[in-house]
Amino acid sequence: MRNALVGLLVLAACPSTHMSSPREPPSLVTTAEQSQWLRTGHHDEAVRLCRDFARAYPAVGCEELGRTGQDRSIVALTIERKPGLPVIYIQAGIHSGEIEGKDAGFWFVRDLLEGKVAPGALDHVGVVFVPIVNPDGHERFGPNNRPNQRGPVEMGFRTNGARQNINRDFMKADTPEIHAILSALNRWDPVVFLDLHATDGAKFEHDIAVMVAPVAPRADGLDEAAAKLSQIIQRDLAKRGHLPLPFYPSFVDDTDPASGFAIGEAPPRFSNSYVAARGRLGILVETHSWRTYKERAQSTYHVLQAVFDEAIRSAASWRTMSDAVSKADAALGGSKLTLMWKSGPGKHELEFRGYAYEKRPSEISGATWLVYDEKTPQIWKVPTSSPRSPSTSRAPDTSSTAASRAWSLRSSIATASATSRSAARARSKRFARPRSRTRRRSRAARARRSRARGAPRPARSSEAPSSFRSPSPGRA
Repeated sequence: MRNALVGLLVLAACPSTHMSSPREPPSLVTTAEQSQWLRTGHHDEAVRLCRDFARAYPAVGCEELGRTGQDRSIVALTIERKPGLPVIYIQAGIHSGEIEGKDAGFWFVRDLLEGKVAPGALDHVGVVFVPIVNPDGHERFGPNNRPNQRGPVEMGFRTNGARQNINRDFMKADTPEIHAILSALNRWDPVVFLDLHATDGAKFEHDIAVMVAPVAPRADGLDEAAAKLSQIIQRDLAKRGHLPLPFYPSFVDDTDPASGFAIGEAPPRFSNSYVAARGRLGILVETHSWRTYKERAQSTYHVLQAVFDEAIRSAASWRTMSDAVSKADAALGGSKLTLMWKSGPGKHELEFRGYAYEKRPSEISGATWLVYDEKTPQIWKVPTSSPRSPSTSRAPDTSSTAASRAWSLRSSIATASATSRSAARARSKRFARPRSRTRRRSRAARARRSRARGAPRPARSSEAPSSFRSPSPGRA
């Protein structure tokens, strides 16, 4: 009996092997960080991180905004420490080869929640972060999707599964991805919108361009607020050692850097211009594709840091301004409004930090192409023009209430019906496999000809040919 009691005491003193051990906290570090910015993770990592952030921090959520044509999830990480705060919306991966925004965004959000960056900002703003707008394009992984970009080792593709450029779809809203994003914009009504990209093409020393829309003059003063925020971001980036630009560095003539730049108001089929047309501040971030992946992620992080630092001071005024712009937009019916702007005629000379270059005939096409010498920096003095005069103006018909409402982009363009969402998804699925239908028809025609000649019908395989199996919602 005594031995039995001693045994029971020993068992009681020892921790039970059946007791559940404390759960390990989820890892919130991306593949990019773990690989020293050599690689980026797949879509399933972004979904997992979104959910793990929600489990790891209070006031953080993870929501599915919609599904793609190939039935992948578009998720949003949300932060709301106080109800009713102005919202800053961040999206990445609409062009999924330009994917540093996804990895920099998770890095930044983690530091923001830990108070390591922009401390106190979450007392002034809520956050919506969509890490991958284009999951189908993202999962079309390959090493050569962006030949004019340094890193990561593999990346996604520019268009979605139906080969549509989603960042040209904000006005048409043909794609299920944009339907999901427009629904999110309607729901959270962000005061500031950021779209994270990388540039294409030429080589130069400037490492990032940040465009804040609207640029062209407006009666409601939104252009002045955009210009002020642009100046703040440019100063902040310069202090951190960057060489920022406030415009997209695309030459007037793509084959001639000496042609300079035409700085204009992009049409609202583009994300940040669309948001500006809705009366909100729209920011397009374009890191320089020839910088390393780590450098591009770092410069993206610093843009987010500059915006959230300013949000501590200005979030309340952004909300007040946004509400005033919405009220003014509601009264636009019947008034003449500029829809498009053109540059010039005045031009000024800009000192631009480029590299020595020469024009050579291509050994492949015979056409002229530019070869840059990155060891020889140069100052290019190039002509530059800004938007100065309207190119298209129109006043809507006020004879019907519907026409007046339609004039407001905010109320008319953004709402997607369930029917149109289903139709867009069906188109995406159908266009994603155009060659499969051709092959199927060709096989059917060959089979009919064979039977006409008396050939036996081939046995039907129990497994569909790989060329027209349904796309997997996982890695493609």
